[in-house]
Amino acid sequence: MKRMNIMVDEALLEQARVATHERTYSGAIQKALEEVVRRNRFFRLLDELSESARKGELWADGFVEENFPEAAAELKREREELARPNRVSDAPRARTSDEGSRRRRAAR
Repeated sequence: MKRMNIMVDEALLEQARVATHERTYSGAIQKALEEVVRRNRFFRLLDELSESARKGELWADGFVEENFPEAAAELKREREELARPNRVSDAPRARTSDEGSRRRRAAR
């Protein structure tokens, strides 16, 4: 291993040493770095898995439909909703000031 000097908050280093159950600061730093790399790899793979599931590439064709028909219907609905273009005409129409005042008067 390469020997190097680093600047680290001593209180934080001691907390890391206790948390990792290491006897030395070097061991605590090594273990903490390994944990950071492990978590980063895990979350990167989780993102890839989530993306595959969202695209419907996670299971063999027909597997979900055959074994989980309710989930298949929900996935189909979500895909259709995502594929639908956002249109201005779909948005609620804003009321003009005349319409708003007429409705308020009528409700009283």
